[in-house]
Amino acid sequence: MILTLQSVSRSFGAVTVADDVSFSVGQNEAVGIIGPNGAGKTSLFNLISGDLAPSSGSILFAGRDVTGLGARRRSHLGIARTYQVPLPFTGLTVLENVLVGAVFSAGAGDMTPEALADDVLRRCGLDHRRDLLAGSLSLLDRKRLELARALATRPKVILLDEIAGGLTEAECHDLVALIRQIHATGTVVIWIEHIVHALLSVVQRLIVLDRGKLVADGEPHAVMHSPQVREIYLGMEPDAEDLA
Repeated sequence: MILTLQSVSRSFGAVTVADDVSFSVGQNEAVGIIGPNGAGKTSLFNLISGDLAPSSGSILFAGRDVTGLGARRRSHLGIARTYQVPLPFTGLTVLENVLVGAVFSAGAGDMTPEALADDVLRRCGLDHRRDLLAGSLSLLDRKRLELARALATRPKVILLDEIAGGLTEAECHDLVALIRQIHATGTVVIWIEHIVHALLSVVQRLIVLDRGKLVADGEPHAVMHSPQVREIYLGMEPDAEDLA
């Protein structure tokens, strides 16, 4: 297993954002995470990435206990993430933004940071925008840049936090194709997303959170049609039914 959470919990006073969460992710998996607003999805990513420390439990990455390591060290080991709202260095060019990740790569091999950045820009469809200021990009290209910066660290696992949000259907289709390509090259994908049809077109497994608890974990369509998940998603069912 590349990633294992063992009875991970985290509370802020009376508010519990992770409640005894346990699951493992294997090599080459693509896993989706869904749940209503406030379910603890982003908090879970913060715990995995090292932006947030658990109150109890442990997190193992590639067989190593990383519970006590911060985000910088986990990134260097091979955990990368994107954020719901892309926050590029707007005064830097697209290339310079990606170089920030490439310089801190988890394993560039024989590639220089510049060569790695060039390769990532090409893969993400941004090579023709390399010299533009990041602040001038469209939302889709900012999402691509967010992915490119994460990929430039050469991650073993990439955490995608609602990366399809705000995109048109055509833009979402393009982004899904890119995520499929990333997964096909061997990177483990763990993806939080409210746009369920995009998520289910990529992932092989679906985890559902509700109020910090893991309430379902299994084959995506079976999970979406379970009575418990239908109850949680009351009022959001049409999105799920579109994929039946």
